[in-house]
Amino acid sequence: MLHVRAADHKERVITVVEREDNPDDGEWVQENSFEINGWSKNGELLLASQVEAQGDWDETTPVIFDFSTGRFWRVELNPLFKRMIPSGCYVVYRALGFTADGAVLIAPFSADSAETKPCFPISRWKLDFRKSTITRVEMMKKN
Repeated sequence: MLHVRAADHKERVITVVEREDNPDDGEWVQENSFEINGWSKNGELLLASQVEAQGDWDETTPVIFDFSTGRFWRVELNPLFKRMIPSGCYVVYRALGFTADGAVLIAPFSADSAETKPCFPISRWKLDFRKSTITRVEMMKKN
């Protein structure tokens, strides 16, 4: 659950995801948390990340809350990137903030060891959370 409060001081509780706690399912060793990633330029959208972690593994899912409508979006990223990820490549995602046009900037990267070449290229992607679509963003090259 995520508790948010708008400028009108009215608290809203968002049930982002639920699970049934069962000691036999092995999920008790998972850590679950939220990170606040940023606000839209107009202050109406809040970007947070739901983080599920267990050992070296984590799944980070952006959650966007619109204070003007009371609506929220939770967008699982792996299905959007799946066709671009080579078999056996483990990719993690980080929400970096909002872009000027209101999309969410995502940084995917492969979780390879320092001794191996990354199996997924360093890149940035715009997430249109309303349509659950991604578009690659050209990165500036360093001179």
